[in-house]
Amino acid sequence: MSFAILAARIAAYGDRPALYVRAREHTFAELAARVAFHTDELRARDVLPGSVIAIEGDFSAEAIAFLVAAGAAGHMVVPLLPRAAEAQRALLEAAEVEWLWRQSGGTLERCAARSEHPLIEGLRRDGRAGLALFTSGSTSAPKVVLHDADKLLAKYVAPGKSLRTIALLLFEHIGGLDTLFYSLFNGSVLCVPESTRPGDVCRLIAKTRAEVLPAAPSFLNLMLLAGAQRANDLSSLRIVTFGSEPISPALIARLAAELPQVKLVQKYGLSELGTLQTRSSADDPTRIKVDGRGFEARVRDGKLELKADFSFRGYLCSDEQPFTDDGWYRTGDLVDVDGDYLRIRGRERHTVNVGGEKVNPTEVEEVIAELAEVESVVVHGEAHALLGQILVATVHLHLALASRIAFEKKLVSLCRERLARHKVPSKIAYAAASLVTERMKKRMS
Repeated sequence: MSFAILAARIAAYGDRPALYVRAREHTFAELAARVAFHTDELRARDVLPGSVIAIEGDFSAEAIAFLVAAGAAGHMVVPLLPRAAEAQRALLEAAEVEWLWRQSGGTLERCAARSEHPLIEGLRRDGRAGLALFTSGSTSAPKVVLHDADKLLAKYVAPGKSLRTIALLLFEHIGGLDTLFYSLFNGSVLCVPESTRPGDVCRLIAKTRAEVLPAAPSFLNLMLLAGAQRANDLSSLRIVTFGSEPISPALIARLAAELPQVKLVQKYGLSELGTLQTRSSADDPTRIKVDGRGFEARVRDGKLELKADFSFRGYLCSDEQPFTDDGWYRTGDLVDVDGDYLRIRGRERHTVNVGGEKVNPTEVEEVIAELAEVESVVVHGEAHALLGQILVATVHLHLALASRIAFEKKLVSLCRERLARHKVPSKIAYAAASLVTERMKKRMS
């Protein structure tokens, strides 16, 4: 069992540093002791094998230790961020959670009867640990993705590199869990920032001499706009990985100029399949090969489809069928094929139909984002009586405007210069707050 292997690996690393959080360093030996404590706690509370346990917390030593202990004991674990009561209740019901462990107070409480969902029963019958993740899926309706945790974690068992890594992506997100599992299996130090503000993250990189920064493009853009990379010593940084949303060539160029010692690597992952092995082109990190042991990739009608040995078991609260008749997972991602490489262009469901012409909002956003005044931009479709849809560009500004009229003329002029006529926004709206979410991704309409 992969979680049991992870628990043994943690114990074997002994006094090596494992976690830097809230100005304190925890060793693997400390983490192993807390895993043992929570293992005993689960037994003492008579938590039945294969129970569905939600873990409300973040990248703390206690939450990580409880996650490992519950997984190693063969339970179904559901990572959650601390949320408002109403939102949390809906999530717990959707995942059919039986027990809830709270990082705040370290309490374990019973919250529902034994789940009888057939997918969960299937894992219990097979004696497998589970991992449930929340995702919007291809229709934007919230779903709960159930994984066979032993299969999902198996790819981390083979030895990798031990590098000090920033835990910027969230505890309940597939990217954040990828960072966590890779670090724990390989005896790395996981460095947890106090917040996702660029200044806090860059100060932590400088203080801990971190080598890897996994981030979304939106965060990297905010970091450069804030000048946080110049205000802090980031000379230890060796790798910046990015994913979860498209990245513009302009941002790639700015990152390369500001962090010349850093290798830029595009990652690719989905809640349903986990994080896949990718290789970026040496001359353009947005050109990737999606390949590796245990999965295959193909492109049909400009859309990426994948087949993986560690694919999820299914959705707990949706009848959506995301697989083709021959077993390939439909990612919903639009891609360009460039020889042996792919370039991710955005999500199919975000495509806008303007008078019969299909528009990929990402292409328009990349142009508008080049304007110095713009911190973030989201382009979406709005219903129109004659054209079906028109394009609306919602911007959050980085710089104050002397004149909105002048700015809008500048925006439209740039779009007309660089894009086809039907790709030029018909409306411009202004967001009072940042369009970047707590996941450090753009807030899509």
